[in-house]
Amino acid sequence: MITSLENERIKEYIKLKNKKERDSSRQFVIEGPHLLAMALESKSVVLIFSTSPFEIPDIETVLISETVSKKISDVDSPQGIYAICRKCVPKKEIHKLLLLDHIQDPGNMGALLRSALAFGFDTVLSEHSADYYQSKVLRSSQGAIFNLQLIEGSIEEFIHQHADFTIIGTALEHCVPLQFTKKPNQKFAIILGNEGSGVQATYLAQTTYNVTIEMSSIESLNVAIAGSIIMYYYQ
Repeated sequence: MITSLENERIKEYIKLKNKKERDSSRQFVIEGPHLLAMALESKSVVLIFSTSPFEIPDIETVLISETVSKKISDVDSPQGIYAICRKCVPKKEIHKLLLLDHIQDPGNMGALLRSALAFGFDTVLSEHSADYYQSKVLRSSQGAIFNLQLIEGSIEEFIHQHADFTIIGTALEHCVPLQFTKKPNQKFAIILGNEGSGVQATYLAQTTYNVTIEMSSIESLNVAIAGSIIMYYYQ
């Protein structure tokens, strides 16, 4: 049993809470039985830490003390299950894509990933947004990250390189009400923008068309709610 935070394996786990370390190692950490179950299903688990003994075929499980568990946990009530996982490399063809332009709030990011999976999107590309693999995003996504292709990159480059895609922007002006549009017959992408400033004007100028959600008595919706409504409409 590991009883000290000075243990090399525990140090490795703690290091992976840092984005730079996650990027360089292509690994990340998860916590809790629900995320572990989804990680196991996706075959991305490298190593498991647990306060209770159990066995998973072909995956090493290391026993840790309750004290260590509380120290490495990111929640107030730890469940005593942790794992190091490998990031998956995108390999599938893209058909329905969510483009995220400077989404800063981890809760919004996680909720959008969850909705993307729920409504049949296969890939998410983010630019200068909250990291897919930070703890709050992982918890908010409810494990959706294990069933989506996740890419960090340039939205502008994607638009230029994929002329076969219908690109749908989201805006408050110079746009079409969502209910007057139809789901594209070909491959398509939806762009969602920053919580405060929305999608950048340079991107909106390059879309096939831009949509808005008509509302009464209120100016705008939270990006996770608005994005979920639009993805549901186009599922």
